[in-house]
Amino acid sequence: MGMTTGMTLSELMKRERKRPRKTASNSKTTRKPFGDQPTKVLEIPSFIDFYNHNMGAVDQANQLRAAFTTHFRRNLKEFLSGVFWCLDLVVTNSYKLHLKINGSRTTKTGKRNTNQHREFVEELANLLFCVDSEDFS
Repeated sequence: MGMTTGMTLSELMKRERKRPRKTASNSKTTRKPFGDQPTKVLEIPSFIDFYNHNMGAVDQANQLRAAFTTHFRRNLKEFLSGVFWCLDLVVTNSYKLHLKINGSRTTKTGKRNTNQHREFVEELANLLFCVDSEDFS
């Protein structure tokens, strides 16, 4: 049956869908419910809808984790690689929670502050290891 994020296979939701092109794979089967309508409201399983609307989230998490990693090439063969990955996961999730609670900062021009992630990781390291930020000045 497979695992889902708190959803059952019988939960359905209505979504407006576009008719697939004639050249799409399985077009004979997938175009039948549409008839000659370009769009139609169809019932689809909720776990498929959830996947379709959140499928980029994993890539974003990997990008955040890759930006500031504790896992270096020199420890690829060590048994601790799982520990380093878990540490990266905890730091990334902490950053996402920080953004959710405090919001994303913007620059004077109104653009998103791209240094916010780096500043969060540096501050977290300083707090964890009791290092004064004045030591780096």
